[in-house]
Amino acid sequence: MTPTALEVTGKHTLAFAPEIFDALRENIDWLLDLKTLKLTCSLDTSNTKLIKAMRAMSKERRNLLFTSVKMQEEKK
Repeated sequence: MTPTALEVTGKHTLAFAPEIFDALRENIDWLLDLKTLKLTCSLDTSNTKLIKAMRAMSKERRNLLFTSVKMQEEKK
């Protein structure tokens, strides 16, 4: 049985390389039942390679819900 949800986390936008999405798209059998992909970090929308990889994956996995969560820490 494969997981239905995957959360990818990172401290900054550089943590999300296009290769993450390319690997998930090219190896569909890794996460056959995946329904939700949660990205816990703000995405760099100016990174065209990243956006293209996300779009390619979303075209092939139409039932997959992408969620992007931006987290901020405040030092006191």
